[in-house]
Amino acid sequence: MSRLSVARLDFPLLLSREDQRGVPPEAILQSQGVIARSDHVVMLFPIWNGAMPAILKGFLEQTFRPAFIFPDAKPGEPLGFFSYFNQRKALKGKTARIVITMQMPAFIYRWFFRPHPEKNTLSLSGLGPVRENLVGLVESPDGRKRERWLRKMYLSGREGR
Repeated sequence: MSRLSVARLDFPLLLSREDQRGVPPEAILQSQGVIARSDHVVMLFPIWNGAMPAILKGFLEQTFRPAFIFPDAKPGEPLGFFSYFNQRKALKGKTARIVITMQMPAFIYRWFFRPHPEKNTLSLSGLGPVRENLVGLVESPDGRKRERWLRKMYLSGREGR
């Protein structure tokens, strides 16, 4: 099992289309290698201001570049809209789970903040199915709720789902 701690990685944000077409920084190349060797990818993050933390968004933009997720695409050439659907996907056959924690009740987030761009990014790369767990009220003083979620996550991991 490999673990990436995105907050500890050293990488710049992409500021232009040219940045995206260039060679990724070393931390991103290593992360791409870890993801490519994985059978199952788990992303765990808190909701900040209704979305994933900005550092995670920047990581996804850097890591899931067209040259990484579409290995047959010509480097540096932009992909047209329909070519996204016709390309071989590098991560096809691998699965993913997204675990999102939040202070609000999960049903409020599910109802108000859909769709999830992180799920779209993972699916576009060929990962699938991409399952998710929304863990609401994580700072609840009721310790039983926390124990139930920890047990559920443990069982999900053991079952490989």
